[in-house]
Parts: sequence; structure tokens; C-alpha cells
Amino acid sequence: MLRFLKAFLFSIPLAFCFNLLLWLIVGVVSWDFKDIDPDNIFALRLLKADALQDFFWPLVLWGLAFMQACLLLVPIHLPTHSTEKTALGPRIMAAAFLGGLFIAIPLFASIDFYYFSPKADPKTFNSTGCTLGVLGVWVLSWLIWIPVLLHRARGQADAVEKFVGKSIAGSAVGLALCLPWYYVLRKKQACYCSLGGFWALVLGLWSLLVVGGPLLFILARDRRLRAGVRSDQAS
Repeated sequence: MLRFLKAFLFSIPLAFCFNLLLWLIVGVVSWDFKDIDPDNIFALRLLKADALQDFFWPLVLWGLAFMQACLLLVPIHLPTHSTEKTALGPRIMAAAFLGGLFIAIPLFASIDFYYFSPKADPKTFNSTGCTLGVLGVWVLSWLIWIPVLLHRARGQADAVEKFVGKSIAGSAVGLALCLPWYYVLRKKQACYCSLGGFWALVLGLWSLLVVGGPLLFILARDRRLRAGVRSDQAS
């Protein structure tokens, strides 16, 4: 319980770091840094919030920060006998999140097919509904991957690690393909926030940095710990 309390306290400043990184990525992808101000970086707009939906994104940021804090501060239970199972908890949740990202990136990019339609009107097109739909698919796939990975991890110690490696590799390829697609379509749409490619790049890069990078480090550490336990048991 004490470790979870430490993770909770650590997740609060971590969420602000995640938020800062998100706005920096928005500035780099859009090449417009005017939105990087104290109100956005420190979430000062929440002090003036008057609707429940204003708290949605900060809660998402905090939830991911808490998950990452648990990765760092809540250790796995290493097995002492061959019949015992290894509890992976937050690791599986983070891995499932990346599995959803692998699906979400091409779906975000597919929103921009609208601009190739003969009847396309970039000035009036509002992609908010499509973007929310992709986010819903992302969350749904996240929830589906969690029990799948739990089942795989029971029979294969490195199942989660292999899944994460494939998800990160696939997502990186998807982002590389989205980059030229996005900058070509920027000429058709003045408001970059209406482009699915923009959201694919921003959320994809951000997710790989704040979830994928630390998760790879943690899984590598877990692998070394398991190898140490096996060598001790062999001796």
C-alpha cells in the first residue's frame, strides 16, 4: 500500500511533465508555439473550468502518469518456484495501451481521406466526431488487449515484452508514413487541428515517449531480475 501511495504522489508532478511534453510536441508538429504558455503548461485553465468535460484530458494525463509511476515504484513479484506466476499488473496495462496505439495511428490518418474527395470542403469540415470515434476505438482495443495479454503472460514470461516490441515498431513505421502525408495535407487545410494526421503524430509521438520508452526500460530490468532468480535457483 505504501508503494501505491508513493506512486500516487509521484504521479502528480509527472502528469505536469507529460502535459509539458505534449504541448512541446504540438508545437513541433504544427510549427506553431503560440499555445505553449503557463495556462496550458500548468493547467491553469482548470481554475476557471465550469464543465465536467474540461477535466477529461487532465484526468487522462494523471491516469497515465499514475500507471507509469506504478511501473517504476511497484515491483513485480518474482517467482520462487517454477509453478508460481509472475504478476505484471501495470506492465500489461501499459503494453495494451501501446497495442491500441498501433491500431489508432492508421485510423487517425484515414480521416484525411476526406480531403481527396471531389466534394471536399476543407473550410467547413469538422473532424471532431471522427477524432473522438478513433479515440473510442483506441480505448476499446486497450480494454480488449488487457485480458489477451494476461492470458499470454501466464504461459510465456516474455510475451508482454515481445508484444511491446512489435507494437512500438509498428507504431514507429506508421508515424514515419504519416509524416509526409500530414505535411502534404497542411496545404489543403489551414487549421492543422482538423487533420487526422496531426493527431496521429502528436498522440503517437507522445505515447511512444511517455509510455513506450519507460516500459521498454522496465521490461529490460524485469528480464534481468528474472534471469538472476533463475541462476540463483540453478545454483
